[in-house]
Parts: sequence; structure tokens; C-alpha cells
Amino acid sequence: MEELYDKLYDIVNDNIQAEGGHFITSKQVFLEIMCNSDSEKADIDRLYHLEGGHTPEEYLNIVYIAVLDRIVSSADIDVYRRFFSLPEPEFRKRVLKNVVYSVEAKTKAKHIVNADIIKRSLYERLKTGIISFMYLNIYLSLPPKYKRQIKKWLKR
Repeated sequence: MEELYDKLYDIVNDNIQAEGGHFITSKQVFLEIMCNSDSEKADIDRLYHLEGGHTPEEYLNIVYIAVLDRIVSSADIDVYRRFFSLPEPEFRKRVLKNVVYSVEAKTKAKHIVNADIIKRSLYERLKTGIISFMYLNIYLSLPPKYKRQIKKWLKR
């Protein structure tokens, strides 16, 4: 199956380059996504232990497509650029933790499996809970007019 996708990538890439463009992902990213991705779940342990010597940008792309079903944007790459100098295992943990616990990932229909490697610490969970509690207290103290506006905004 991988040979088929390998040839397909070459054909499409040649056609795109003939028109003066460039393929949106590298061959390694394309093959990883086409051969090993699941449309219903994201296996975090598999993503963490991914082999192939991917560059940080390629790894970000693989994670974004596997978890968020989209290609990483240049703004996202800029956010993660500060982690590029970290050792690879630490870089991968940071990326996976940030992506899996993002608001965007929570709204996607993908099921996250085997995420033991990036479980949040008690401190992180408490901090999130305290911040949520603070927002709730602020919300409860607002006049009804503003509460209705917030409810409308959240329903979108």
C-alpha cells in the first residue's frame, strides 16, 4: 500500500511542480498520514514514538492532521518555534500535550487514545479548575443582559 501512495505522491508532485506550485506536505508526512492515520481516533502513543527522523515542522504537520484533521498553519509553526531547540522527546511531549488539550481538539469528533504519556499533572488540572471557577464566579456576578449575550455567543 505504501508503494502505491509513494508513486501517487510522485505523480501529483510532478504535476504540481510543472504548474509552478509545490506540494503542501513532504513525502514523509503524506505517507505517514495516508498509511497510518485513523479517521475516528488519534493514538497519542503512536504519534509520540513515531519513527522516521521528521523535522519539527513535519512532526507538527503529522500531529495536526492526526488529531485536528487539518494542516498546520504558519502561525501555529511560529507558536511552536520556541520548542524546536528542545530534545526530541521533550519537544514531542510539549506538542502533543498542547494539541490534545487545546480547545480545537476538544471540539473535534476524534477519540484520543493511549494518551498516558501526556497526562496532565494534578497541579495543571487544579489550575484549570480554579481558573474555570473564577470565570464562573465572574459570570454569576454579571447582570442578566450580559449573561444572555454570553450564552448566545457560546451557542455559536
